[in-house]
Amino acid sequence: MNIYEGSRYFGRKDESKNNAFCRTYDKMAERVSKGIIEEAGECTRVELVYRPAEKIPLTNIIQYPPKFNDFYTCTIISDLQPVRAEKRAMILALQHGLMTPDELSKHHRASIRELMVMQQPVDFDALAAKHWSELMTIPCELVCGKFSHLPVQGVRSG
Repeated sequence: MNIYEGSRYFGRKDESKNNAFCRTYDKMAERVSKGIIEEAGECTRVELVYRPAEKIPLTNIIQYPPKFNDFYTCTIISDLQPVRAEKRAMILALQHGLMTPDELSKHHRASIRELMVMQQPVDFDALAAKHWSELMTIPCELVCGKFSHLPVQGVRSG
């Protein structure tokens, strides 16, 4: 993870042109820096870039929700109370973008990783599949003028 002007970039720079890449933008900070006054609160945009191995015709994209689990791993540490204060401070600093994993020693990264392994992982594939059709229908209609929910021969499913 790298942090630049309040935005977080997950993965190495060279990965942004490969299979998958994730960016999280702090849009509120960006708007404040541009002098745009808005209601108080959080405004975040998350971009997950996914490039499948095979080309998929845009008219059939609805049939092929992205597969992120091979590229991203995420767990949620829901209870920090049992975690020692020093480690808790590090986790909170990572969560709030005050530190990056590279700033931690190998020992601390490993112990935080152990904590994360004990948690239930987020299933990105299931989340994407659950909302894919509803999210992609309007863009496909606008860009293609048509789309198909039916499988195409010769293009792999799932």
